[in-house]
Amino acid sequence: MTCEALLAGEPVPDWVREALPALPKIMGRSDGVASRLEHASVDAIEAALLSARVGETFEAVVISAKESGGVIQLTDPVVTATVEGAVTAGESVRATLVTADIVSGTTLFRV
Repeated sequence: MTCEALLAGEPVPDWVREALPALPKIMGRSDGVASRLEHASVDAIEAALLSARVGETFEAVVISAKESGGVIQLTDPVVTATVEGAVTAGESVRATLVTADIVSGTTLFRV
């Protein structure tokens, strides 16, 4: 409505002006929801891609590490997943696929 009014050379309606301050908060919430849905979709697709390969070992690079695991990036197929075990960020590892659950979008490897 704002753009339409401005393009027509008309005043922006009061109800639109009153709603504008709330717009950033609404957009922030919708961006958050969209981001979570996108992440969940990618997780489910990655789990589906690997679901028939549970038990196989893959080459990967550790992209982040914490006390008892971290996150790895497989070299082929290109999948990002959680890994359990002693890992160090930046190292190349061979990780075995333990879980690939499509419904929950959970993919778990172990070194």
